Amino acid sequence: MIEKPGSAWNDDRLIDYIRKWAIERSKCGRDGYAANRIDERYIFPAANALKRRGSSSVSKLLPLLHHSNADVRLAAASIAYEADKPECRKVLEELAKTLNMAGIMALMTLSVKEGPDAVPNPRALWGIKE
Repeated sequence: MIEKPGSAWNDDRLIDYIRKWAIERSKCGRDGYAANRIDERYIFPAANALKRRGSSSVSKLLPLLHHSNADVRLAAASIAYEADKPECRKVLEELAKTLNMAGIMALMTLSVKEGPDAVPNPRALWGIKE
């Protein structure tokens, strides 16, 4: 059985858990169902635990904005958005330039966080002719 985040977990352990499961999510490829299941079972509960602890705990995710894995950067930028909007927005905009699951999810996250008018046109981003 997979260990779930608990109240005894410190911030670093929660962040490592988020990183681990974001890497697992990246292995799902185009299987959105599997990726959503990872989000719902593992990433969202750990993110919520961090958020309940406050902005200083959430801010500890910011170093993951520079991780080599796009899904780790996506998770960090999505969760820590309020902690550093400019930096998280920059990461999401960069991720959105790639036509893959992380890029699509980055566009969706930007739409939720900033509103649909703030999202770049996906066709233009990905070089799709109309």
